[in-house]
Amino acid sequence: MSAVVAKLNRFGLLIDAPSPSERVYVRDVHSETTADVRQVPDRDTDTDGATIFSSFRSTFELSAADIAGLPQAETWMASRTPVKAVLALEDAFVQWVEPTRIVATDTLTPGEAALVRADYVMTRDAGNQSSHGVYLTRNALAPLGVTGSVIGQLAWPVDGVALTLSATDADTLAIDALDETGSVLDSVTDNPDSGRASVDFTTPSGTHRLDVEVSGTSVSEPALRHQSETAYVPK
Repeated sequence: MSAVVAKLNRFGLLIDAPSPSERVYVRDVHSETTADVRQVPDRDTDTDGATIFSSFRSTFELSAADIAGLPQAETWMASRTPVKAVLALEDAFVQWVEPTRIVATDTLTPGEAALVRADYVMTRDAGNQSSHGVYLTRNALAPLGVTGSVIGQLAWPVDGVALTLSATDADTLAIDALDETGSVLDSVTDNPDSGRASVDFTTPSGTHRLDVEVSGTSVSEPALRHQSETAYVPK
């Protein structure tokens, strides 16, 4: 078993079934909140813990001081509605692209300054080792592919995440942030020259998904990382 514990900057849940889609975005995460992410068995783990989960079981547990989205998450739990999730950590991402049931509860911390916190747990028990649907990675393009041209859509129910999209010898670098209906909230596009190029983008309020394009006749080493990180990493 491997585990990664890191400061959690932002966290969101998304369900695709209704039209428009629905999300829970956990705002104002307490600075001491951590995300405890585990994979079983331990496969292909870098020394810094960044890996693609290719196993039969993955689990994350986290607590947040923000409880605004808890009633909706509890409704999904009661109706056994599967959700997707994105966790923006300090230097990496967890992208839970395989819809999975969420366990959402509240906990009252006793004492004079009693606080209610929201607790979230997701566990992925099924799937095969080549396509598990859970990613812990520094390159958020991992669910779409990290070689050559990449054109696709990412579940991204989190606001205010500063990102950098980069590639080598790309003709086009583009990101569109989409709302619950698929309308574009904000976007960035660049048509760079040869060599390593990048564009910066911060997800706006109300983001549900990201459309990403990295294209070109000889493009290579695409990466979507935390802002200012332009070096290529495969995971």
